[in-house]
Amino acid sequence: MKNIEITNYSSKYNQTFYELNKSWIEEFWMLEDSDLKDLLSPRESIIDLGGEIFFAVKNNLAVGTAAMIPFPNNKIENISKASIKFELDHKRGSLAAILNVVSDCKLNLTKIQSLPKIDTPWVYSFFIDITFDEFRDYEKAKSIMSIMAKDFKILGEYENRKK
Repeated sequence: MKNIEITNYSSKYNQTFYELNKSWIEEFWMLEDSDLKDLLSPRESIIDLGGEIFFAVKNNLAVGTAAMIPFPNNKIENISKASIKFELDHKRGSLAAILNVVSDCKLNLTKIQSLPKIDTPWVYSFFIDITFDEFRDYEKAKSIMSIMAKDFKILGEYENRKK
């Protein structure tokens, strides 16, 4: 990690922005038309709307990137999709209990992925994508799941453009 500089948006890194983001989106989710719009026109889709793009640069080569995309008018009611990570012990019913919360709070599970936690035997990391109609249902589910699971993290909250 030596000699890595964090720099703000520059159009000279547009291709790298596209390639890095496309790669991880396709690995963990599904690339949507709205993603392509953002990736192909980052200035118009992110910077000009008040967002920011950062690059990790080493030896004049962008090796990482992150974008901060503002919500229109900062309205949380536009949020209807989320990506969440949590960890559970290898115990009977632990995942079922979380999935019951998802169902009881009227959330729709659109993706689930699990990975064993290599450094901690019998602990699994779960990555889920959910959609919802009411933000308050999502808030309720978050508060319950954060108590039930270890290392509960919101990876992203988005507007579901497929509504």
